[in-house]
Amino acid sequence: NLKIFIEYSIDGGISWDSLFPSVSIIRDIFMINDSRGWIVGNSGAIKRTIDSGQSWQTQSSGTSSALVSVFFINPDTGWVSGGFGALLKTVNGGSTWTDLSFGSNAHYDVFFLDADTGFISGPSGKIWKSTDGGTNWVQQSAGTTNVMQAIFMLNGSTGITVGIGGLIRKTTDGGANWMPITSGTSEDLNDVTFPSPLKGWISGGNGTILSTLDGGDTWTADSSGSTEYLVGVDFLDENNGWAVGANGTILHFKGTGCAIPVTNVSAAICLGDSIMLGGSYQTTAGAYLDILPGANSCDSTIETSLSVYPLPTINLGTDTTICGSCSLTLDAGAGYTSYSWSTGASSQTIIVNTTGIYSVQVSDINDCIGSDTIMVDLSTGLNENRIENRISAFPNPNTGKFIIEMHLARAEYRELKILNVLGQVLISEKLIQISGTYSKQIDLSRYPKGMYFVKVQCGNMMEVEKVIVR
Repeated sequence: NLKIFIEYSIDGGISWDSLFPSVSIIRDIFMINDSRGWIVGNSGAIKRTIDSGQSWQTQSSGTSSALVSVFFINPDTGWVSGGFGALLKTVNGGSTWTDLSFGSNAHYDVFFLDADTGFISGPSGKIWKSTDGGTNWVQQSAGTTNVMQAIFMLNGSTGITVGIGGLIRKTTDGGANWMPITSGTSEDLNDVTFPSPLKGWISGGNGTILSTLDGGDTWTADSSGSTEYLVGVDFLDENNGWAVGANGTILHFKGTGCAIPVTNVSAAICLGDSIMLGGSYQTTAGAYLDILPGANSCDSTIETSLSVYPLPTINLGTDTTICGSCSLTLDAGAGYTSYSWSTGASSQTIIVNTTGIYSVQVSDINDCIGSDTIMVDLSTGLNENRIENRISAFPNPNTGKFIIEMHLARAEYRELKILNVLGQVLISEKLIQISGTYSKQIDLSRYPKGMYFVKVQCGNMMEVEKVIVR
């Protein structure tokens, strides 16, 4: 015969007294404060205490299903879940319960962040989410076919669910996606709790206790001193917690007396840049944790909220040819904090009336930099200043090494230059009386990635080829 007891302690778990609430099998207990709490069990049993468990009053659930989980956000509002899709809600401390049951699956664990947002874990990796207090639910998936025994949400985005066979899943987007987390065990994991945003515990089979210091990204096995099947774990704070299990097992954890101080800071980078956070270089927006070791295992933590700013978008237009007596206004756009043209100008616009390659670099209020380059050709005819045969560069794009090839109809004096987007000459070579096919290998691998220009000039005629280095 199975006998179920409730034990309570008023001295931090040093000694325990038995309470007998007259429920054949108690499945879960929830205390909203020192005196008020609820238990649930088989055959739709719900009982409430208002005197720290000295006495228990039966509440009518209206169901005969086994009830396995109970959760309250305040003394009035709570939910109970159970088998065969059972879900009940109260807004008056359990005096009456409203049936919100849905589906036919067992609802193993119910957790609410507030009066609206709640989660339920279930079989076959199923997770359900409600945003209207439990009236409607949207099914999610933890990406497994195993039973998910328990769920704990740290906030509206981040949460942990655990299950059979050592499964841990974590979400950072409110449950839309659940990422697998290494547990290091194949034991059943039955309950999870977080007394703070970073520090949490999991209980499971064969005396398993796992703990995390980084919000659930990594878990370490703790020595519980027990081999019993541990079904529940709860913590008052980071230094006081209990785990319970088979054969009357009650384990008390007493910590070092130091909490983990968390410093919240913000940082920002421009698109394409990186910053060292969370042990590696980061390029995407998000929250990153860095743990700084301290004396007596009293570590401190820095949580950095990283923003990524877009780069300014500059468009000087396509390469163009204008008449020899004309001029062209180049506009980098309004609203930037600084302008730097290849001509030395620092204004938003410049007027050009000579053949050349013009580039501009701008900075915005976030100190992000954008740039663009244009080739302007002045002539009395469309192709008057063009060399007879265009040059080619291959491969293009490339990693910094490429070949320039030219087919030269006449043996003439020519000058080959490689320029960056600022118009600075990186490589210059004079080609004397060369005709026919000419090729040369260029190496720009020591220069930054970006756009470069190959310019070949013969008298007042020139050809320019853009090259992309990745």
